[in-house]
Amino acid sequence: MKVINLTPHAINMVDKETKEILITFPKSQNPARLPTSTVVISNLEIEGVAIPITDTAFNYNIATNLPSNQESNKFYIVSRLILSAFPERSDLLVPNELVRDDSGNIIGCASLAIK
Repeated sequence: MKVINLTPHAINMVDKETKEILITFPKSQNPARLPTSTVVISNLEIEGVAIPITDTAFNYNIATNLPSNQESNKFYIVSRLILSAFPERSDLLVPNELVRDDSGNIIGCASLAIK
């Protein structure tokens, strides 16, 4: 079984009890993304500074750097947004059950979710 990380972050699989890192999937140099378009709809002035208020739309029909063919025994770790855009795909996984260190920092996840 092959698992390929298509996110811009290394994914650590962690034992929930011991918090030991079991395996790390290296970050992708070309992560899967949904194309977006952003338009400014207004400005909000705060203490004399104009802050743009924008509306961003995601193109849910295509994703960049996401293989279109589904191969048996091959899975891809993607963002929750990519998973939501392609609910028909059975080869997409997302990090699940986040594990934190004693300071509250995320150190990895305990599982990968298919939904």
